[in-house]
Amino acid sequence: MPSVLSVLSVSAALMAAAQADFRYEKAGEPPMPTGYPMPLGRQQTNLPSSALRTLIAKSKGGKQSENPVNGSVWPAAVYWTFIEYGTPAKSYPVIIDSGSSTLVLPAASCNGCTTTPPNVPYDPSKSSTSKLLNGQELYNSYKTCVPENPEEVCTIEGKYYQDKVTIPQGSGSASFVVDANCGAIDYQTPKAPAFYQFKFVNGIMGMVPDNSGSCVFQQLYEAKTIPAVWSICMTSGLNGNPRGGKITMGGVDPKLASGEFKYAQMFNEFGYQQQISGLKVNGVDVSINKQLLVLDSGTNNVLLPSQLVNGILTQLCSDSSLKYCSQISRQSPSSSCFPITDEEIAKYPATDFVLTGADGAADVTLTVQPQDLWLKGSPFAKESTQSCFGIGIFDETIILGDTLMQHYYQVYDFGNKRMGWAPVNKTQCEM
Repeated sequence: MPSVLSVLSVSAALMAAAQADFRYEKAGEPPMPTGYPMPLGRQQTNLPSSALRTLIAKSKGGKQSENPVNGSVWPAAVYWTFIEYGTPAKSYPVIIDSGSSTLVLPAASCNGCTTTPPNVPYDPSKSSTSKLLNGQELYNSYKTCVPENPEEVCTIEGKYYQDKVTIPQGSGSASFVVDANCGAIDYQTPKAPAFYQFKFVNGIMGMVPDNSGSCVFQQLYEAKTIPAVWSICMTSGLNGNPRGGKITMGGVDPKLASGEFKYAQMFNEFGYQQQISGLKVNGVDVSINKQLLVLDSGTNNVLLPSQLVNGILTQLCSDSSLKYCSQISRQSPSSSCFPITDEEIAKYPATDFVLTGADGAADVTLTVQPQDLWLKGSPFAKESTQSCFGIGIFDETIILGDTLMQHYYQVYDFGNKRMGWAPVNKTQCEM
């Protein structure tokens, strides 16, 4: 399904495409991100409660901001928040993307950008602190931007500017202000059928540190404004509540978790990659080789290589009582839509992705619930009564997206090179 994935320099793209996140950038030929794509290790561990208390304590004392997140898995397929950019500061909606590094906003001169609210164009001539970065051109290409074909490429083009980013700290406290580079979009691939996400929100705040000066999170922690950690909860909504969750820059909010935190070490800084060593359907192993996966808040469902999709379907459909299972297309499972009822969906088993720790550490098991194997509101559905299968094919890597991530409070502890998961407290997350 659609994803707003991150971008790499042309020099890094050929090295990265085979392993990580399948994006390309031509931005004045910036240098390759340091250390990419070197693995960071295999250790995975549960963070002891004392260490968690230390992490929480470090994020207090005016060193974190917590702000509401809007959106949902469907139909927008994005989770987004507001930032302010320029002087005087102006508010812009941006997709929160754990799979990219770049801050991008639609320029006032954009051809093809979405102009409906809450989208607002960025006009550098109206900001007294805006600086054009000569020689740096925005040219980003993305995959998984077209629901019907995850391999199709979409592009954005424009210029880079440096300006002031303001992150509200909330509850009447002072805001965080930092310089950050921004790609101002002058042109993007037309809205139909491409850039499904940009139909709703036409800006991106990439959360993966790199050397571009465009990752707002990185600019904040390098300025020692916040610790190098951010966290997010995002839910599908309770009782019609449109709010999608909360994002915390610089810390962890323990009330947003309803259970134990488990941490896995990041194997690769770019893309917050983890290693998967097990895959289970209803507790039964599906054959899989150890490999890296991408955690991407800009992807709305789970995307897997065709071999793994076939393995999951073989195990699922071994139970002949599961309604419509045998009719799911092996070539295009996410476009397989049927009028399946909630009761019929509930009979499907859970699918577990197992991230295995080294040196005796406990595994981290991430679960796709039965209700997320069949998705209501999918753009593939031809009728409102239909639900579509929630796992799609993407042969280049494993991408775990929002249908799984919405069930967890996620801690991106970049300073300690580990990724944390705890069951989300949905009530607190949506307050």
